[in-house]
Amino acid sequence: MTKRQLIVIDGRSGSGKTEWARALATELGFDVVSLDEVYPGWDGLDAGQALIARKLLPQWVEHGEVSVPQWNWSTMSYTSVRSVVSPRGLIVEGCGALSASTVRLATRTVWLDTPEHERFRRAIARDGDSYRAQWTRWARQEERFIALHRCPELAEERVKN
Repeated sequence: MTKRQLIVIDGRSGSGKTEWARALATELGFDVVSLDEVYPGWDGLDAGQALIARKLLPQWVEHGEVSVPQWNWSTMSYTSVRSVVSPRGLIVEGCGALSASTVRLATRTVWLDTPEHERFRRAIARDGDSYRAQWTRWARQEERFIALHRCPELAEERVKN
């Protein structure tokens, strides 16, 4: 049996991870799981990453399928579960997707580099003014997480995006 392919894509908010992952998924015929689905709110980077690294990815690696809890950003609670059956390959993308735990499981790792002014422009265009108030709050979590986990250095590929 061919080993399942797990591609992990990381980068700061607004770096283009979701679009990059979707394009790659279309090309390869893989499914995508976004950490945006599982972060439990604006202070949830660590919790979302831990859920992916400790539970969801090991489950997918073993079985080729996984149940992904869905965070509802309107109600600020988990309200549903999405079943992902992708026996050939899976792409996981999001801030905090790349860590020592996920690198051990991944067959390919990518870090997207994008200048801050461009990331901010993209993020506001994507999420509107509701994200403007959260930009600094989220950026602090990213900075701490990156310093702790050294995410860009874990990536096999670094892409200017």
